[in-house]
Amino acid sequence: IRLKKGRMNFNYMDVYLDNEGEKSFVPLQLYDSESTLEQAKMVVKHLGKLNEPLEIEKIEMNGYQIPVDETSSYSSEDDSLYYTQNHVFDKKRTDSYMYLRFVAYFIIVMLFISVGIKINTILTGYSNYVDYVVIVLLLLMLKIPYKYSRKALPNIISKSEIKEFKKGKNKSYLVLKQKFGFSLQVYFKNKHLPKDFEQQLNLQSK
Repeated sequence: IRLKKGRMNFNYMDVYLDNEGEKSFVPLQLYDSESTLEQAKMVVKHLGKLNEPLEIEKIEMNGYQIPVDETSSYSSEDDSLYYTQNHVFDKKRTDSYMYLRFVAYFIIVMLFISVGIKINTILTGYSNYVDYVVIVLLLLMLKIPYKYSRKALPNIISKSEIKEFKKGKNKSYLVLKQKFGFSLQVYFKNKHLPKDFEQQLNLQSK
């Protein structure tokens, strides 16, 4: 028997049969839940018919919880923080801001190019006050993509990556060090943060 993970939790049991030299194959669909897949794994292992080990991508974590919102949080285990939904860590999850950061970086580059073109126009040709107003507006517009180029919600945060913790009126955020690009910011709603949050992670707030 081979256990297979499908999309949207529609998992399968591929059963290979050998009856007096006649081989056949039966695909069986499992109920759409992680618990059913775990139960199937236990039964098949007990029968001694599991053809290959099945890696379970979702793991329940009940360590120290740092809530992000009403349903998601970071679970502190060893030297890392793991993003969980209802206390379940999904290995395959990706940062929801990853593609937005890429777009933000692209917009920043385009704005700098536009500013450069305008400055070149002023230096090499006729210009008036409109050109200066446009440059100021383009520079002010940089604030928006810059903000989104730093937002992040990574699946795993190594505690060694945490640079500092900053408190705001309604939200606070962790600043994560990066080898390239701007440092990233992971936001938390203050109303959900536990009182011993900084003490548990040995953070210095600013």
